[in-house]
Amino acid sequence: MKDHRLEVCAAGMPPLLIYRASKQNVEEVALKAMPLGSVADYAYQKKEITLSPGDTIMLMSDGVPELFNEQGEIFDYDRVKATFAEVASQTPGKIIEHFVSVGEAWANGKGQQDDMPFIVLKVK
Repeated sequence: MKDHRLEVCAAGMPPLLIYRASKQNVEEVALKAMPLGSVADYAYQKKEITLSPGDTIMLMSDGVPELFNEQGEIFDYDRVKATFAEVASQTPGKIIEHFVSVGEAWANGKGQQDDMPFIVLKVK
């Protein structure tokens, strides 16, 4: 990131989420693309995003949105966005801890079916 600009590219990953502190809302940046390495010479899209101090960025795999509960329902992307909006003003560590807790509560003892990596960044 340079001068509050972030250039992003995706390779078959879920949307990037940005919590805009000034507007107190979550913005979704979806870049559709093939998984990395699956197609030779694939032209991946890039997008430049302007950020502001206080904004929070979250990248994740599909592990949490596709987490099943005991009734066979998935957590889903809308619930991820709502959960992120609730805690986006906190530190990156607290945001991740919250998602781990919410995911465990959602699954209610049902084993984790997929990896659930997160990257959370705060703009200063």
